[in-house]
Amino acid sequence: MSVLHELAEVIGHDAAIKLGQHLGGARLYIPHQMTDSHALVALLGLDLAQKLSNYYQGEHIELPSKQLFKQIRNEMMRRDYESLKSGGGCSRADWLAIKYGVCRRQALNILREDEVGLEKEPVQNALEL
Repeated sequence: MSVLHELAEVIGHDAAIKLGQHLGGARLYIPHQMTDSHALVALLGLDLAQKLSNYYQGEHIELPSKQLFKQIRNEMMRRDYESLKSGGGCSRADWLAIKYGVCRRQALNILREDEVGLEKEPVQNALEL
């Protein structure tokens, strides 16, 4: 099983994408004991960071490149957009921007890429979206 699949299984797809967007391409040490002051706690929260610690227990992991995480995030955004309904006080693009931590314009650009066929390299089975 790839590191990407392991991360998605251990901490979930959304947290795996968040981790990859911040640390993609890095070699990351996961300590045996997670402390409140660890950078992973600041990024993911104590519960998810502890799950990583319990799973990897002192191992180093090589995270895939940020570009792969970006492609997966963009595909997830496109799929979410199709399944969302308008309403709730903000547009679908605004909601996606908040969920995925991008600005509204970037969310719109990602959604437009799908319409005009830009930057859509296949990321088949990367996280089994």
